[in-house]
Amino acid sequence: MQLWEKLSKATFLPVVYFSSDAVQFVRDQLKQHGNVQLACEELASAALDRRSQDNISIIIADLGKTDWQSIPPLQQQNFVFELGQAFATLGIVSLGIWMSSSLFSL
Repeated sequence: MQLWEKLSKATFLPVVYFSSDAVQFVRDQLKQHGNVQLACEELASAALDRRSQDNISIIIADLGKTDWQSIPPLQQQNFVFELGQAFATLGIVSLGIWMSSSLFSL
């Protein structure tokens, strides 16, 4: 079955694929075969296998030649650190929205 056929037959169920999971998945794929296009397709297939359909978009920026087989495994980040990053991002975005709404209300 082609990827576009899988995309057209998918059903919606709210399943989360965390970005750290996606990064690890792509790194594993690239260590296996080094093909960025194939890694994109495999990640899309994995998302569809989890019955996810909510706007699946995958962009992998290949910035040059990398010897993927020699890359050490990705270490798991600390949950507290990731939570702190999420709150900091939320705060910055909220501040930006507040500032832009204040400027336009003048």
